[in-house]
Amino acid sequence: MKLLLEQVEAETGIFGINLQNLDTNFRSLPNIIEFNNALFNKLPASFESYLSEKYLVEDPSILSRAYQDVSQKISPKKAKSDFRGKVKLEFLTPIKEDEEGSFSDQVLAKLPDMVRELQDHGYSFGILPFWCGAKKEGEAIADRLMEVTAENSDPKYRFDVLSDESMYLTKSASVKALVAGLRYLQYPDDLVQFKTMWYYWSVLKDEPVNHSLFAIGQIPEHLKGRVNSFQEREMLLLQLPLMEVLEELIVALDLIENGLEKAISLVLRKPFTISRPTIGLILRVSSSGGRRIKPSEQ
Repeated sequence: MKLLLEQVEAETGIFGINLQNLDTNFRSLPNIIEFNNALFNKLPASFESYLSEKYLVEDPSILSRAYQDVSQKISPKKAKSDFRGKVKLEFLTPIKEDEEGSFSDQVLAKLPDMVRELQDHGYSFGILPFWCGAKKEGEAIADRLMEVTAENSDPKYRFDVLSDESMYLTKSASVKALVAGLRYLQYPDDLVQFKTMWYYWSVLKDEPVNHSLFAIGQIPEHLKGRVNSFQEREMLLLQLPLMEVLEELIVALDLIENGLEKAISLVLRKPFTISRPTIGLILRVSSSGGRRIKPSEQ
């Protein structure tokens, strides 16, 4: 910190650098700016006292110098706004990570009600961001909202999340169905992969997922025709190169016409719809309009 505050400026001053503090916030609403001003005016002194007592730092005043220009002014336009903004702080009692109800679990448990409350106040779900300190926190929030989306029966509320985490191929129902199909073709005696392929297909097509889907020797009525068609082509699939097998599986599972992709929560394996067709990433292996690609064309 001392390097940034003092040494860099001293060493680069010979180049005629003119430092200017941009002290007006044109983006945030008045209550947000006033909260930040009050917070960052108090924090340095608190931290300095802590550093002196806990770590015996000789000159903790460097913190105050680091934050001496953080106060911002409210822009004239935002000052006239009827909506002033709101900041809400809630302090949770931390619990040991190895016990049920850890700090992270408490936060995740509160998210659905917070999102519902904001939507009750007229906020569109599409404009609600979640700021995270670490990538794993973002993944946990995405998984939690995916679970709530699968459980939600009230059309008044939406919880479908769009994030890097929800776009992972590992969460794509289409990709999971294709991987399970390839594994089954590699090990035909593995009925788990066979059932898994049809499970993800049922999720994609909004077909019922029940006991008959997983029971050995049983095939749900809505799957009988498609399963029979797949089994008739099974020997042909075993003779094809990998890329062509993948194309045939996409056709057999009718993934091209599926439209919206569905991601699967890694926690409860429940689906939610996203508007990005992830299967398009897979279809790039074929640019021949459906015909077979000859070796000379690859």
